[in-house]
Parts: sequence; C-alpha cells; structure tokens
Amino acid sequence: FLGSSSIVRWESLPIDIAPLKSINLGFGGAKINDVVHYANRLLRAANPSAIVIFVGTNDITPAATKDPEWIFDKYRTLVSIVRARFFEIPIYYIAITPSILRWEVWPIAKQTNQLIEKFSSEDPLLHFIDTSPYLLDVDGIPNEDNYVSDGLHLSGRGYAIWADQIGSILKEHLL
Repeated sequence: FLGSSSIVRWESLPIDIAPLKSINLGFGGAKINDVVHYANRLLRAANPSAIVIFVGTNDITPAATKDPEWIFDKYRTLVSIVRARFFEIPIYYIAITPSILRWEVWPIAKQTNQLIEKFSSEDPLLHFIDTSPYLLDVDGIPNEDNYVSDGLHLSGRGYAIWADQIGSILKEHLL
C-alpha cells in the first residue's frame, strides 16, 4: 500500500484485508510527485502480488491545486515505474476521496478521478476503486461521521467503509 497519511493512518489494514498480507508504505503529506520520486526505494524490499495506491489528494487543496491532467500524467509515470519493476501485477488506485476540509476543490478531484478511471479501464491490470459514494451523506456532501475532527482524515467509521469496499475487491481479485 503506497500513499499519503490516509494509508499511514489505516491501522487496521492488516486485519481488514486478511488473509491477504499487507505492507504499509504510506508517508504523511505525500503528493503524487513524492511517491513517483521514492517509488523505487519504497518498492525495493517488496515482492508484492499487487500494489494499492492512494495519492493525489494532497495535490488538490484550496491553497494550491494542481491541474487534473498533471496529476494524471504523474500517475501514468508511477504506473510505468511499477511496471518496470513488477511486470504483470495488478495495480489498484483508490480514488481521491471527498473531505470536509477540501470540499470546495472536490470538482477538481472528481476530474482527476475520471481521468485515472478511464485510463484504468483500458488495462486489465489496472483497477480503480471509488469509495466516495459511501463517504457522502444523502445530500451528497461528506458525512461528518466518516472523518476525524480535522475534516480530512478518515474516522474509524470511514476506515470501516474502506475496509469493506477496498478489502472486498482485493479479496475477490487476489484470493
């Protein structure tokens, strides 16, 4: 599992995806360029049967938003790096999630997700996992119960949604 603080903070990850094994290689504040830059180092000791990535959310903030095409281009670079090291393993991209803190830039995140989803649909080894419908309330805004007080990171309930959605897909595909 590669990505930002949402991966780091997923403390129940080993239990949530069991009997699959996991290596948590997330690091706080990670942006897509950071993960691209450190990908070879992060993956050096790993011998994965799949890679799961959650990155991009820190590239889309009200104070400093990057263009969806730029983020998408960096994601393609990351896929190329993974492919050069691990030729035929599946890569799962967890879509950028909506959050209370960054709700005003959610349209940009959705555009980025759409680009990555389309790209993923063209390769049978690329998978796009969108948990956002489960994190929103009936009015289509982030459900406060799914986030801790910072309005950005997932709460236990939010991680339970991730466990259910992401865990079930990984188990279906990899077991």
